[in-house]
Amino acid sequence: MKKNIFFTFAILLILSGCEKVSKTDHQTEGTALEETFVRNKKRVIRYNCKGDITSDKIETINSVSKQFSLKPNIKTNLWDFTAKNVTTNSTKGKVWFDKGVFTLDLAPTVFNIKANEGMNEISWKFHYCNDVDTQNSKCKHEPIIKESGTLFIHIRHEVVVLEGADEIRPTAEECR
Repeated sequence: MKKNIFFTFAILLILSGCEKVSKTDHQTEGTALEETFVRNKKRVIRYNCKGDITSDKIETINSVSKQFSLKPNIKTNLWDFTAKNVTTNSTKGKVWFDKGVFTLDLAPTVFNIKANEGMNEISWKFHYCNDVDTQNSKCKHEPIIKESGTLFIHIRHEVVVLEGADEIRPTAEECR
């Protein structure tokens, strides 16, 4: 029961943090979506198992990324979604509850699309499959692109240095 509650909470948290983007409102640099990515930094003191300080420095303590979603006009046979930041040549994306979802990130990651401060041009595509091999969860043909477009997102980057310090100490298990 606790696992189900945790899973439901995690899904709701992911969905609530996803910004819905209009496919038509941000098609030019002049109508770009304006976004601010805030990097929180704080002094972090790290200790080893002997209680000695191994690191005492200002660190980024949050992810500098934002998730976006696009609604397809056609939901029947929706198979896949891809988004490519033309500016950084980085591609990712997925279908999540009948929406195309992608995450822009100011840090390079395996799971997200690399974004830059300033203007980012995002090309997107919805792929459809009319004949699915249900046994292998594969499309029996090359998926068909029925919707595609471009949107522009202008990113501002702010850094906030938080007061105080976090102390990170290893657990008893880590010190065995």
